[in-house]
Amino acid sequence: MPRPVRRLGSQEAYRLWSETYDVEPDNVILILEEELFVELLARAQLTGKVVLDVGCGTGRHWRRLLTSRPSHLHGVDSSPEMLEKLRARHPDASLHLRTGLRLTDFEDGSVDVVVSTLMLGYAPSLEDELREWTRVLRDGGEIVFTDVHPDAMKAGLKRAFTHGDETVEIEHGIVTAEALQAACGALDLQILHRQDRALRVTVGAVHGRHEQAAAYRRHAGTRMVQGFHLRKCQRSARAPSTAAETR
Repeated sequence: MPRPVRRLGSQEAYRLWSETYDVEPDNVILILEEELFVELLARAQLTGKVVLDVGCGTGRHWRRLLTSRPSHLHGVDSSPEMLEKLRARHPDASLHLRTGLRLTDFEDGSVDVVVSTLMLGYAPSLEDELREWTRVLRDGGEIVFTDVHPDAMKAGLKRAFTHGDETVEIEHGIVTAEALQAACGALDLQILHRQDRALRVTVGAVHGRHEQAAAYRRHAGTRMVQGFHLRKCQRSARAPSTAAETR
């Protein structure tokens, strides 16, 4: 019998999901996103840099980020429950609760690298969110982010999790390459690299255990997550936004 479905905004959904977010080994989106993020992160320079993780959640990638030896690593999230989980892992972490659009704890040009994973689709406005990231970045600073691929959303796949006896679907927008290109052009951001990850049959041993196994098999080959590496252009040399894409 299908589970009842409840649709929630991201803040309320992550309050509930924080209870089990770190113990979902069969979440295909997270598996593919981690693979992609590792490759994208290798393109950025984090050593000795001030790094800001926007939408840091429970710090799923923090061990890897800290391995890169940034001078400072800050985390920002709108969910106090997710931040509590991160604090338990990293008691000395510099964490900031976000209560609106602005990253109020960060001055203009105070950050070298912004990273963000599976968060941008929750923003009310793609351009406004990127504008705030750009504001806190120094000239020449980098952005590395991932999000759900539009193909996955168009195929009907949801950002969802199980809570008790129900499925919770999280309200989520679609981040298209065209919209991102337009926003980057308006904000003097250069797209250095674009990459995605498709659902592979070999992701798979999860298929046998996941209650949505049939759906995952049906969508094998669908691009599930996308990632971008951006740079804030120097004031003296504003470059056009271009991208090298690989799959």
